[in-house]
Amino acid sequence: MSYVNYLIINIFNSKVIYNMNSCNISLPDQMEIPVCTSCTRPILPGGLSVKLQCPNCNEKTIWRCPKCRKFTRTYTCSACSFEGP
Repeated sequence: MSYVNYLIINIFNSKVIYNMNSCNISLPDQMEIPVCTSCTRPILPGGLSVKLQCPNCNEKTIWRCPKCRKFTRTYTCSACSFEGP
């Protein structure tokens, strides 16, 4: 079976195969993966990361990875320069 026009999704260890020619699924060309505001590591889906608004200005989104949260590394808001634990 050729998988050129198929989208394969692995859900709970069972493969779900969608024929891209017969369904109307649009996929973005590039997905933007958020990064940790403290260490700039990529934030992967399903992890123990946290997404929050800046507590000072409430304008920018701050992402925290589990490691930076555990070690209470500081983060800085790019809009108002607020530093938090």
